[in-house]
Amino acid sequence: MTLNNSKLAKGFNISSNPLKRDITSLLEKAIRERVFPCAVAGIVFGETQLFFTAGKETYDDIATPVHTNAIFDIASLTKVIATSTAVMQLVESAEISLED
Repeated sequence: MTLNNSKLAKGFNISSNPLKRDITSLLEKAIRERVFPCAVAGIVFGETQLFFTAGKETYDDIATPVHTNAIFDIASLTKVIATSTAVMQLVESAEISLED
């Protein structure tokens, strides 16, 4: 089910201040807890695109604040994405079970 087709979509204001506040608050909390030094989050709803930024490129005090066009290194995710996809394809074809 997509958000566009759900009952939630009717009257839903994606650019509402509470939504912006909640996303920004979540990102800033993670940065304070040193989960990551910065983050860029994006939401696309129909033709509306919203981007949120928080933090700096590194934990250094003099680091540059992150921008919406930041490029992140996601090389460490390759194994996770490839393995998860391969396993789920095997589950889908009933060659393995997640219950095993």
